[in-house]
Amino acid sequence: MTIKTFLPETIKLIPRDHFLLDSPYSAAEITQRLQQHTTRKSTFWLNSDCEFKGRVGEYDFELIRNSAYQNSFLPVINGKINPVANGCHIAVTMRLHLLVNVFMMIWFSFTGVACIISLSNLHRFSLPMLIPFAMIILGIVMVSGGFWYEACKQKKRLTEILTQAS
Repeated sequence: MTIKTFLPETIKLIPRDHFLLDSPYSAAEITQRLQQHTTRKSTFWLNSDCEFKGRVGEYDFELIRNSAYQNSFLPVINGKINPVANGCHIAVTMRLHLLVNVFMMIWFSFTGVACIISLSNLHRFSLPMLIPFAMIILGIVMVSGGFWYEACKQKKRLTEILTQAS
């Protein structure tokens, strides 16, 4: 079992992770293993016994952890299964959901503009001028904490499911 990360471990501000898994199993076995731990996404919020919800295809998958609590920053896991002579290479990408990305871009844009306005009025300093800076820090902590805490757990669990014997 080898895990190859595309990004250095020190660059972790952006909530995105790419890594490769080498599995001794065939594409069909990997698909079967993933399907055992995955339920289909539903419109309604139903918590099933499966670890993941999403879609598992023959050579690709898109999953999100089936969480008992609400975390908008759960990683969306996309994977490509590439068969090779002695098993499969699985390229995995973990990223934020598109709507969460859009919301956070809007959040950082507005708070960034508010920070610039606050800095341009430093001659009339008051404590409320620090609120935009606090909101930027809060946004970074929410996104990074919510995403990376789950991404580490899910990376470990995917490695167990896809590379280790049952």
